[in-house]
Amino acid sequence: MTQLKQYPRQYLRAEFDPAELEQITTILAELENRDLPDRPALEQWCLDFSEFDAAVEEEGIRRYIDYTRFTEDAEIGRLHMEWIEQFQPSLKPRVIALKKKL
Repeated sequence: MTQLKQYPRQYLRAEFDPAELEQITTILAELENRDLPDRPALEQWCLDFSEFDAAVEEEGIRRYIDYTRFTEDAEIGRLHMEWIEQFQPSLKPRVIALKKKL
């Protein structure tokens, strides 16, 4: 199996856990409320949002892959459904709003 290359985070703390909704919403609030007075601020915001979005999307994708690979594991099924039923509905409108901020 090929080992995926890990890239160091620039914006998110190393301890950031995209499996924790509270941590995700804290970052979302910071991105939503950040002032963008000039082009460098906007460029940094874009980089930070991209890193955040990738980390959160990766969590959802990993849960889906595990769900399809380990169909007999009830805990993995529960985690996938948690993502579908709790995380996605609360995150989707806020992420769409952030994308429109551009």
